[in-house]
Formats: sequence, C-alpha cells, structure tokens
Amino acid sequence: LPIKKHNTYISSLEIKDATGMQLYAEEMRPFTDYFIARQKALAVNDITRLEVPGKTRLLLEKCKIKSFMAVPLFYSSEFKGILAIEQVKEQRTYKNEEIELLEAIAGQASVLLNQSKLREQVIKLNEELKISLKTEKTIMKITSEASTLHNHEEIDNYLIKQIMSIFDVDKVLHLHVTENTLNWRVREIKGEPLEVFEGQCFIPVDAALEIIPPHENIIAINNTETDIKNEHLTHCLKKEGIKAFMAYPTSKKSPSYAEKSIIELTIISRSEQKEWLQEEKNLFKIIMDTISIVALEAIQRQELEETRKTFIATLAHDLKSPMLAEQKALEYFLSPEVKLKREDFCQYLADIYRTNKELLKLVDNLLAVYHYESGKVELDKTRENIGQVIRETVKSLKYLADERDCKILLDIQENLPPVDIDVTEINRVLTNLITNAIKHNPKNISIKTGAVKSDNHIQILINDNGRGMPKNIVNDIFRRYPLKKQRVGTGLGLYISKQIIDAHGGKIWFETEEGKGTTFYFTLPC
Repeated sequence: LPIKKHNTYISSLEIKDATGMQLYAEEMRPFTDYFIARQKALAVNDITRLEVPGKTRLLLEKCKIKSFMAVPLFYSSEFKGILAIEQVKEQRTYKNEEIELLEAIAGQASVLLNQSKLREQVIKLNEELKISLKTEKTIMKITSEASTLHNHEEIDNYLIKQIMSIFDVDKVLHLHVTENTLNWRVREIKGEPLEVFEGQCFIPVDAALEIIPPHENIIAINNTETDIKNEHLTHCLKKEGIKAFMAYPTSKKSPSYAEKSIIELTIISRSEQKEWLQEEKNLFKIIMDTISIVALEAIQRQELEETRKTFIATLAHDLKSPMLAEQKALEYFLSPEVKLKREDFCQYLADIYRTNKELLKLVDNLLAVYHYESGKVELDKTRENIGQVIRETVKSLKYLADERDCKILLDIQENLPPVDIDVTEINRVLTNLITNAIKHNPKNISIKTGAVKSDNHIQILINDNGRGMPKNIVNDIFRRYPLKKQRVGTGLGLYISKQIIDAHGGKIWFETEEGKGTTFYFTLPC
C-alpha cells in the first residue's frame, strides 16, 4: 500500500498510475487473511494459477498484474499494511534472495512508519499544547478584566470588543431571542463605534432556526449563500453583509428567579467566505461559556447587594421603632409633671418588657444566622422523646394563642422512637413555625401540630387553616434576605429553621394555598 495516502510509486510513465484506486476489504481479504495468518512474504510468478475469489481475480485483471511479490508490514505484532512489487508487462520468476531482500525492507519500513506516526502525534500534541496555552492565556485575560465590571451590559460590551480583536472578524452581533423574533441588543462593526439597537426586530424566529444553535452547540457557516436554506434568512444575512459566521447561544438567568431565562445569541461574522477552524470554534465556545459565568456572578453580586441593602434598611427600621417607643416611655416616666397610678405604671412596664423581649429575639436570630453560616454551631444532642418536646413547646405558647383566640391541637403518634436532637434548637424551630401561624393569620384559627414515624425518620407538621401565602413569596420563603421590605424577624426565623433542620440531617418544606392555609413539614432521623 502507498506510504502516503494518495501516493503510488511506478517504474515508468508507461505504467498506469493507481493513485486513488479503492481497494475494498472484500477484494483484498485473500491477501490480508494470508499475511495475518502466516506473517511472511508471498511470491506469485503467474497469477493465472492463483486460486482466489472472483472479485479478487477481477481486481488483479483490472490492474493488469501478471506477477507480484508482497510482504506484510507488522509492528509489535500489529498488522499495518502490505508492501507489494507488481509486474504488468510480463511474468517474472522471483528468486529467494529477492524475497528475503523485500522482507528486510518491509521490516525497516514498519519501524519507519511507526516512528513517522509517533512523530506526527508529537507534532500534533505540541500544536494542541500551544493552542491550549494561548487559549488559557486569552481566557485568563478576559476573565480577569471582565470580573472588574459591575453589570451585564458592561460585560456584554467588553466581550464584543474582545471577540472582534481575537477573531479578526468584520462584525459582532449580540441578539436576544424572544418567542417570535430575534432582536438586536448591540452590534459592533470593524472601524465603527458601538451601536445599540434596543428592541429593533431582526428576523422572525421561524425563519431564523438555522442560525439558532441547540444549547451549548456552535453553528459555523462558511458560506451563507450555499449553506443557508431559508431564502428570507439568506436575504437578511446578505443585507447585513454576512457571508460567513459562527453563532453560539447563552442563557442568562437571574438567581432570584430561576424560571425566567433570556436566551442570547452572539454571532461573529465575515463579509467574505471563511472556513472556520476547529480551534476557532473551540475558543469561541470557551470564551462564551466563561463570560457567561462571569456575567452570572456579576448579576448575583448585584442582586445580593440590593437584597442586603433592603435587609439592613428593614432591620434598622425594626430595631429603631420599638427602641424609640421605649425611649419615649422612659422620658415620660422621668418627667416630674407625670403622676401615674400603680396599675398604669405596671402596664407601661409590661409593654416595655414585651417590646424588649421581641428585640432580644431579633438579636438572638441574627446571632444564630452568624453562627450557622460561619460553621461555628456545635449541636448539643441528647436522646429525646419528640412528642414531649412538642407538648412543652405548645404549652409555652398557650398565652400567645389565647391572645389571638387560636386553638392549638395535638396529633402525635403514640410510642414514637426517641431521636437525637438539640432540644433548644428544635424548640426554636417549633416556636418559629407555631408563632408565625398565630401572628400572621386572622384570629380564631386552628393550628394542628403533629408527629408520625415514616420509614427511618419522624415527620413533624404544623398546619393552620389561615389565609395561606401569596404565590409571589413562596419561592423565597427560606431566603436569608427578603426581596421586598417586610418584617425581618419573620424571614430570619424561617431561614434559621432551615439551617437547624439541615444541621440535624433532616428536611423542611411546606404546602400552602391562598384562602385555605399553610402546612410546614420537617423530618428528623431516628
């Protein structure tokens, strides 16, 4: 077989060049089977006396072979091919020394072929390493610089300029994909200032399917005139001066609203035909994936900062209002003109006491958040009867339930197995959930608190027949920072409850329906 894929070596110009001739496995099988089995040279002085299948006979006649000598090429017992010498003008009788010489040449050729293959692999590996190092350097530069930017728009604009330089393209387009159309976001043309086309329609989606790749796939078009089938799309691309392009989609998700996703499409294009290299495709994909991560981190930082500011503002308000009320009450007591009866004075003190108790609870919740998030919590677990823990907690909250005319019913399975818990922390969870049910519902509701064994854990529930929770807050009920201004204590209590149950190796969740009530569940291993 030729050493190179499309080379044939002939003795004179009179001989037909066999370059490109297809030697099918079925035709060659008599020879390949012979060489693999015998691993020795074959000399045929007269092919008319050779017994081979009909297709193989036709191949020999097509090549006008009268005599031939062939030897297999093996390296480390692996069959590599066949080295053959053919006579097409007249028959020839091959001598033993000629056969031995061809075998010796074949042995050396096998070594050289293997060395050549190894050399090609090394060269290819070196090229891939160079490309990899260059790609890594490029990605590090882009990531480092993009990380200093503050919002998604700044990152988009920076990315477009970088891509323009790296790929030496004529135009970069950044589009939003909606249900019906592709809309320009920004575009950059070589040598011209950045243009912003908010909301300008580009093309209907049903006509643009050929340039919208599946998720995490690249579409590379070398010639839009021949590679694009849709006539309307071809016309639009031609109007934009796009002859060749690569397109890659990314999905921008807001961490707070995971169900909302805006699909974006970045296109780099040339005004002339271009055959995109695999290295260019890989680099484009890596850059887009990397910048998507950086952009998502920027969005997360921005949202976290906004929710943190909201939380701090709400916290300051929650702390300031009761403290201001206490301050005014104390000023009133100290005023020399004020003369209070004993019962009125005691009532004021009771109000101050309740307010101060709420403030202490809020501060205690803040400290608990810090301890759980810093990993400094060490649970003081003991073997406990969870039914008894629930009964004691409910008893301690009876005064609060009575103030709101609420009924707390118990439904605890008998003979529950003991559980290893930190009683103080589980009491905190039960108190948070039952107190929320009492305070954030109308008066006269019923609250059922129960426990039942299920598989290898005990499931506790707190059910109320109150107003239920609005749909717009259910996804954020266990968040540390509330997204909208509300009472801080409520949000922190549920957030801490989740931290406590997680630390015990359990799970916490809820079911709610507006107008019918809410049920919180949590489990504890037993």
